[in-house]
Amino acid sequence: MKIMREEIFGPVVAIAKFKDEEEVLELANDTTYGLAAGIFTKDYERAIRVTGALKAGTTWVNLFNFVHWSMPFGGYKESGIGRECGDAALENYTEIKTVYFNMVHEATKLGNAKKYACPAILVTKVKSGHARLHPTPLALQCSHIELYGS
Repeated sequence: MKIMREEIFGPVVAIAKFKDEEEVLELANDTTYGLAAGIFTKDYERAIRVTGALKAGTTWVNLFNFVHWSMPFGGYKESGIGRECGDAALENYTEIKTVYFNMVHEATKLGNAKKYACPAILVTKVKSGHARLHPTPLALQCSHIELYGS
């Protein structure tokens, strides 16, 4: 059925008969989408098995549409790129770049050798072209270095 294979955004329930767990998983996963799924069962062991086998980014067991800000939300397959909410969102919306600095030679020319005498290691997180500098423990050991932009 077309309704079972496409993302329908709205209050829709699709019901299909199945013979066993294997068949229902085949039906549920037979789509290019995988945003969310729901299971209603009294059997805890079955709930664990089925949630593991479903190709969906979020699965609810005996409830529906519960979302908490600290938990990652997003789909599998064509239902999403990345995750929203929780720590996973930080990874999704940032790009990490490691930058190693050794500005001793340039600083010597300017008469500021002491200021840049330690080769500091900085990690720059880049988002939308904006950079934030985060000194690593090695850079923090060089207390005489001024880290601009941090």
